[in-house]
Amino acid sequence: MRFYHVVLLALLALVAGIETLATATESSEIDIPKKEMLKITALIHHNGVNDGRLLRSVNTDTEERDIASFIRWAQVQYWLKVGKSKDYVKEMLGLKGLKGTALRASPKYKYYEEFKINSRAPMALDDMETRQVNKWLNEMLPSQKVWIELALKGVPANQLVENSAYKLYLRYAIEYDDLLFQRIKESDKIEIMVSPSPAEMEARIHIWVKAKRPNWYVEKMLGLENNAQFKGASKEYQLFLKLQKEQK
Repeated sequence: MRFYHVVLLALLALVAGIETLATATESSEIDIPKKEMLKITALIHHNGVNDGRLLRSVNTDTEERDIASFIRWAQVQYWLKVGKSKDYVKEMLGLKGLKGTALRASPKYKYYEEFKINSRAPMALDDMETRQVNKWLNEMLPSQKVWIELALKGVPANQLVENSAYKLYLRYAIEYDDLLFQRIKESDKIEIMVSPSPAEMEARIHIWVKAKRPNWYVEKMLGLENNAQFKGASKEYQLFLKLQKEQK
């Protein structure tokens, strides 16, 4: 087992203990005992880790702040793993009742934001795919760009179903389309990129049918708004109508 995993397991064990204590005392502020932080510090130094990402050993105070920050990060991962709610996390971070500017001004807001981003889907600590999907979602990266990034452009259509990159694409495209649909309902000023890939477009058509997207939305996504002639000539739109009819 790699050293980082050892440290993370130690941190999670500590966080779990702190969580129990915090719940029992109904405290929104979690006081991490200094002696426990120093145990983790000793473990890190014993293994020869001198990595700025974990620790900047300038002095004892700086060292303790870095360890406390890392433990807070581990705590967020623990909350994600056990499926805590956003309201619960907000309260435990001492952010309950804060809104808008006051909420964002809190130094603990970054942990709440990280929890929100990563809680869009069930997440394991080592689930790199989930992290990647959440990163793309946070950027609202168009699905066709993800298709290209995953090198799916040259994959034969009959090999896509068993392709792990294609499965990752679908996982992203479904969540991306949910967010995009909500945004388009709220604003008509969102720029739409029509995919040049027939295979990618077919995948999205199946997503639209399964999600029961309205015709106006599909027309907008295909660049066919207010154009009856193009609707009739569009293979993609006709496929959507066919699959839509079969699903009813």
